[in-house]
Amino acid sequence: MRTIVNACHPTHPPCSSRRVDLVPTGENRRRDRARSRPEPGHCGKLHRVVANTSCGLACLPLRKARRKERRLLLAESARDVWRANRTQEQAEEATSRVNLRKLGAGELACAGCGIGIRSTVIEQVSTSFGTVIVTTLSRCSVCSDRVHSAEELAQAHPAVVGRLGSIEYAISVIEASLGALDALAFSPTESLEMVRSDRLLRLATQYLPRAGSAARWSARFAPTIVFGADPEAASVARWSHLSEKELNDLRTAFASFLKARIDGPVAVRPPADGAAGCLLCGLGSLTVMRSQANNAWGSICQAETHTLGGRPRPEPAVGYLCPVCRRAAEGVGSLGPTAAEVALIDYLGVRMRIEGVQLPLFRAWIGLPEGSSSNETPWAHIADLSRLRARLELANRGPFRDKP
Repeated sequence: MRTIVNACHPTHPPCSSRRVDLVPTGENRRRDRARSRPEPGHCGKLHRVVANTSCGLACLPLRKARRKERRLLLAESARDVWRANRTQEQAEEATSRVNLRKLGAGELACAGCGIGIRSTVIEQVSTSFGTVIVTTLSRCSVCSDRVHSAEELAQAHPAVVGRLGSIEYAISVIEASLGALDALAFSPTESLEMVRSDRLLRLATQYLPRAGSAARWSARFAPTIVFGADPEAASVARWSHLSEKELNDLRTAFASFLKARIDGPVAVRPPADGAAGCLLCGLGSLTVMRSQANNAWGSICQAETHTLGGRPRPEPAVGYLCPVCRRAAEGVGSLGPTAAEVALIDYLGVRMRIEGVQLPLFRAWIGLPEGSSSNETPWAHIADLSRLRARLELANRGPFRDKP
């Protein structure tokens, strides 16, 4: 009776077919003991396997040991991450405890900046989930003036109010935006100067209110109570209760607001890897905001020139579409004569009420001879657009006339 024995270390390579006696004697026994001595990274055991079976599949103890080692490494890494996060949380909690104090007799915490004051202005906030818990707060003079400033801004900028909805909601959003600037140590005069126009106020209400609302002292008690929030405590100084994370959120929001403030209209030409103008209308540049310049022309596309009024070319024309022509092509589902007709009618401003109206034969810009310059205005390569508009309006009335 003979069997095949493999060892899990380099002296016995995998899938070896070394044949030995079941009970080796003498020199064979000593040699086998030396060869089966454990080495680093190997289990050092002999495993009886079937012929032509690899040692890697049969060495279960080694595979289990490696899996266990990987699990231990992953667990240790997760524990390290947890310890680091916990240490940071404990440091922030210790810092916040240092920046807080107990309320004195007759004092209430300001709902905005969190400072303890004696005031007749009472403001109550309550939780919105589970058991309703009411917390009584107040308003310092600076935060009260900020609310009045928000009301005045809402009255002076009805366009911003119309965009936000109701007047009450607009006042709360504007007050939160001004509160974010206050938390960043801007004076009330500087804050009002930053939102002096409709555009600046609209941008402020777009980027600042989320961080400003989260920075309020009242945000610790409504709509839910934050873990560790103490209704009998107050900030040592205005906004001193803010953690480093909350301050970073405020700085990030303010940076986005500043970036949007300097955003202005710029002329953007089509990318250099395509035609010099829109494939359909030939427009050579778009006027867009600087922040939208990278995506103004959309994605590159191809067009067959012979379907757009031009001569056939060996290769399809490659280029980009302006937003109006791109919307027409997406509505039709293809870049061809139908998309060109829809884009032209859309540019002329005629709302067709009758289907089946056929336009006179015209040529899209990409159908012009190669090397043609782009248009300063859409469809400028078509002569007498006003006459075409008049004919479309006449056709739009239909064949029936009112009887005299």
